[in-house]
Amino acid sequence: MLGDLSSQSFLTKKVMIKVMINEELKKNLEFIVEQQALLASRIEQLSENMLALKDIVVANAHSLERLTNLLERLVTIQEKTDNNVVFLAKFQEKTSTEVLELAHAHAQTEEKLNIFISMFEKYISQIQDSNTPS
Repeated sequence: MLGDLSSQSFLTKKVMIKVMINEELKKNLEFIVEQQALLASRIEQLSENMLALKDIVVANAHSLERLTNLLERLVTIQEKTDNNVVFLAKFQEKTSTEVLELAHAHAQTEEKLNIFISMFEKYISQIQDSNTPS
């Protein structure tokens, strides 16, 4: 009987150890499954975040392209403006030269007109002197 008891006790301990091992294994498996579910959830969230970031990057790329196009247009317009300013400066210089020439021509014309008026007044004076009876 002692042999039976010790062998029974040994079997009971063996069964209890197996049950404990099975329970520990079950707990470990449950922990692994929970962690895997949590990891899957986090991966899903990260995937959604990546898609959102992708949309933002695409939108920023379009904005950058529009800004680049606007900047290129602005540079083109500025170059045209610079060319117009150069043209206007040259035209202003030409106009200033022409105004000076006109002022000089006007002065000469005024001088000639004054000489003509003076001569005409003398002529009228001479005619009047010759028509007056002395």
